[in-house]
Amino acid sequence: MRRFMLSVATLAVAAMPASAQKAGTVEIGGYARYVDWDTSYQLKNYVGGGARLGVFVARNLAIEAQGSYVGPRSLLVQQDGGTVDVWSGRGLLEYNFNFKPFALIVGAGVTYNNYGGAANDLLFCSTPTCTGTTENGDVVNGFGPTYGSDTDEIGPMGLVGIRFGALSHFEIRIDGTYEYIPTVPNRLSVAPSGDHWGVNAGISVLLGSQKAKDTDLDGVPDKMDKCPNTPAGVAVDTNGCPLDDDKDGVVNASDLCPNTPAGESVDASGCSGSQRDDDKDGVFNSKDKCPNTPAGTKVTADGCPADSDGDGVGDAADRCPNTAKGETVDGSGCSACQRDTDGDGVADCNDRCPSTNAGNKVDAYGCRLLGETGSIVLKGVTFATGKATLTPNAKSVLDQAATELNKYFAEVPSLRVEVGGHTDITGSAKTNTRLSAARAASVEKYLETKGIPADRLVSKGYGPDKPVADNATKEGRAENRRVELTPLY
Repeated sequence: MRRFMLSVATLAVAAMPASAQKAGTVEIGGYARYVDWDTSYQLKNYVGGGARLGVFVARNLAIEAQGSYVGPRSLLVQQDGGTVDVWSGRGLLEYNFNFKPFALIVGAGVTYNNYGGAANDLLFCSTPTCTGTTENGDVVNGFGPTYGSDTDEIGPMGLVGIRFGALSHFEIRIDGTYEYIPTVPNRLSVAPSGDHWGVNAGISVLLGSQKAKDTDLDGVPDKMDKCPNTPAGVAVDTNGCPLDDDKDGVVNASDLCPNTPAGESVDASGCSGSQRDDDKDGVFNSKDKCPNTPAGTKVTADGCPADSDGDGVGDAADRCPNTAKGETVDGSGCSACQRDTDGDGVADCNDRCPSTNAGNKVDAYGCRLLGETGSIVLKGVTFATGKATLTPNAKSVLDQAATELNKYFAEVPSLRVEVGGHTDITGSAKTNTRLSAARAASVEKYLETKGIPADRLVSKGYGPDKPVADNATKEGRAENRRVELTPLY
């Protein structure tokens, strides 16, 4: 119980700050008092009341006098109906520790208690078996204190309490008290010494406690404030000046590097070269070999753009981040075998036609297909029987072929086209080979007359060596007798 009451006395729950106490402030107050008497006194605990008068002799230091009364309903523990009036007086020296939003009070002094006015007073006996008659004529058995007439005691005391503001000059105050009685009068107890615990709870009026003016609202009165224009919300020291914990000359509120080592020169942000990171890449300037890295770029420990594949192009700009070691790359970080300049699906390193127009079908070399399949069979190109002379109908077909070849060569400037002559198996192979070569040459010369450059064409006779159909049938032999245009790589 005593520990509980002391804990209650030191609670610090408050909605408004305590008033500032300065020399000359006078405190007048009243309170309810609860006392836990020493058990040897055989008094039941009860609630009474009291008043206080204090004067602050210095800032936060006060002299205080208290007077209280408990009774007449304080019943004797072993004698129902017995009552005692207890009048008390206390003198204390108290110090107020001001916190926000309350003040902690610690005090020491002396207490004086007067006991008297018992309706059924007891005779003090030193043993349980003795009998006697009280001053009022009552005969009693047993031992205990007697309060038949006024009895006094005195001893040192201590006080711990809190105060917090309710209105401008009014404060709620709760104190816990401890009184030690070194020598107990025989009329009060059989014990040689005693102690009492108590709690006071009440209201005080502080006269002359007007809060000191604090223009910048930093918690330091203007009279003591060496920095009277501190911005709102900035933490200050006891002089009212902004805190600078690392002593670099830049106050905490503006210091982006609050742990600068002693002696380092700093900029306006409070950062030294070893702490500043101007390009915000996570590497301090002092270690940053690439101090102007673009925002958001992933960097290495030296502050330079990361280059995962080591090709000399940073990851942020590298369109081919997995280039094999040793390959030559362009500004995009891609090697020829990763790059497809014309977007035809064939890498530049394999593309013999790197400038193919978009949308064209290409072969495995990246060149536009000649015709639909990569070669053109000149159907309708016929010759005089057993000769290499072109028929009129053949010339008409070749005119159309020349137009197609001119378009092809415009798009594929590096390739040549072979004019291949083919026969069926009728007749001797030697004769057929010679005839197919002559017919191919005849087609080549005609195409040259239609504007095809001679250096882009070459003719060759294959005879019956490359059939495309079955020579056992008339239809198959007709297909095998043909002139075919094929790109040369």
